Amino acid sequence: FPNIVINSTGTVTMTTDLRVNRNLTYTSGTIVQNGFSLVLPGSVAGTMNTGSVVWNNVVISKTAGIGITSTTFQVQNVSLTGVSVVVFAGGTMRILGNLSSGASTYGGGSGTVSFEGTGAQSVASFTAPAVLAVNKSSGILTIAGDLVTQAGGDVSVTAGRVEQAANFSVSDELSLSPGTACITNCFALSYVSLLGPLYLVYGNESVINIT
Repeated sequence: FPNIVINSTGTVTMTTDLRVNRNLTYTSGTIVQNGFSLVLPGSVAGTMNTGSVVWNNVVISKTAGIGITSTTFQVQNVSLTGVSVVVFAGGTMRILGNLSSGASTYGGGSGTVSFEGTGAQSVASFTAPAVLAVNKSSGILTIAGDLVTQAGGDVSVTAGRVEQAANFSVSDELSLSPGTACITNCFALSYVSLLGPLYLVYGNESVINIT
């Protein structure tokens, strides 16, 4: 479907994957997802205005930007697939689970990707947009595949711990609030500037590149 508006006084039950090529707007109603996915395909930019809905599984395979017009676009797990350039054009995608990537190229954009789950989370092989945020009241975010930020992109860790199982490259500013930590586990970590107390834990063979 090119555009979908969900405005129901009752329950909307998904019986297959919901494919939206362009815009998705949620106003009211209870959505029963039944294990199906929200799929965002195509070459046309789209906006996600879905309010308080948490999408259990989201598959993104776009060649154009995805704008977020509500305060947040909330997802449990999200995967980037195909050979497309995925651009987060604006707003915040709030991830409560994992981000996996099988796409060959990744765009950035002016948006924010924020990891906010209370349990263990992972992010794999991803180029982050303008801001990558970590705000976890509990649990660890594991960098499971090489993670970089776009040119001028920042990383802000306001709560929680980040552990590397792959390389981590921040093109500009890495900000760590008191009580947070970035544990390199012998993988490469690079950044231009570091804000906040030095809550970095290095392994014996870690490579630190401060530019």
